[in-house]
Amino acid sequence: MTPTPHDWLTISLALGFSETPAVDRCHPLLEAGLDPVTTRKLDETGLARLGVRKAARTRLTSGAAASQAEELLARARARSYTFRGAPDWPRLLDGLVNAPVFLWYRGSLAALRGELAIAIVGARHPTPYGIHACRDFAGALARVGTTVVSGLARGIGQVAHETTLPGPTVAVLGSGLDEVYPRENAALADQIVAAGGCLVSEYPPDYRAHPGTFPRRNRIIAGLTHGTLVIEAGRRSGALITADWANACGRPVWAVPGPYTSPLSEGCHRLIADGAGPASSPAALLLELGVSWLPIAPETALSGSNEQAILDALARNPAPADAIATDLGLGLDDVLLGLQRLELEGLIECRVGGMYFRL
Repeated sequence: MTPTPHDWLTISLALGFSETPAVDRCHPLLEAGLDPVTTRKLDETGLARLGVRKAARTRLTSGAAASQAEELLARARARSYTFRGAPDWPRLLDGLVNAPVFLWYRGSLAALRGELAIAIVGARHPTPYGIHACRDFAGALARVGTTVVSGLARGIGQVAHETTLPGPTVAVLGSGLDEVYPRENAALADQIVAAGGCLVSEYPPDYRAHPGTFPRRNRIIAGLTHGTLVIEAGRRSGALITADWANACGRPVWAVPGPYTSPLSEGCHRLIADGAGPASSPAALLLELGVSWLPIAPETALSGSNEQAILDALARNPAPADAIATDLGLGLDDVLLGLQRLELEGLIECRVGGMYFRL
């Protein structure tokens, strides 16, 4: 018998959301390889023999998970969910140990069917250097048609989504779709959907975020993408969890080097020491991905603009963005925008420490 959405949602609810799955060990129910119809027919003894914990056994055998699944599906909007084996199920998740079996979503899953999807994750309280780097990398990836995936979190995640708009981007929530967290990003969530992107969650629509939901969420960010880019991460940053999951999937991880004096560089430097690729510039990352960046449109080219002044300044001496702004008497935002355009054009390069060099 072909499993139904109700069958898959029942299994999802039975597994529960209170534990962070292991990176290298599949849940006993999933490891057994049983289809959800067969699994739902197992009694207490059969489930215990598989190694399923008491709470999950109770949710299955008592019918509690099945009843909750029925109620949730009755209230679901059309096409607001997908499940293993469904035509629109994101196939990249099949390479993730302990992948979810059921997902709720708002927007268009087509954003996940492009040729390339890259996760961008990092600090919730980034420095100006981290914000600048995120805008540069997210802008470059979006410019060549890459789907940027993040977690709608404060900081790097929020900047990554905002930079990608008005193009499609995908946000994986650490809460249910009706309980967007943080609340101040609810408007951003609506913008993502309106732009043809998607909000995704394994949690039921009214499920509220708590500290344990975010490490679980991070595995889905890694599973939905072809690689993960970390921009500023402290020693205990949740972004490192996403990187661990990407490694477990056999997918590349890159980290943006930062100032050695910054605590938010510790996680990135550790990743690089452990084998992650150093993301020295957006152009270098695109080259590694085998993607050619698009030329800047004529109306935004160098003629008579700030970009020419920035190029001339870098011809004299390499410098960081703030020093360029001071030297030229320009606003930092204008300089950062000019640097991003010049880097996409392949005329300059940002190297370790945030120093820009003319090529």
